[in-house]
Amino acid sequence: MTNKRRRRGDRPLARNHRVTDRDLALLCDLARMRVATSAQLGRLHFNAPSALHRRLRALHALGLLRVLVPAVN
Repeated sequence: MTNKRRRRGDRPLARNHRVTDRDLALLCDLARMRVATSAQLGRLHFNAPSALHRRLRALHALGLLRVLVPAVN
């Protein structure tokens, strides 16, 4: 049996994840703005970039966010 360590971003989302009031505020702002960068969302809702990215990953895993990456020509 191989005991491979997972990277932090590869961890599965906890089944008991709850959407917080701050998550709802973030989702409402995104619905209003339609598109925002993580820097913009961080200035509005978070003090620490790591907390922002953790919440964005969780919301994405729940299917509440879609990630758009622009093509570079």
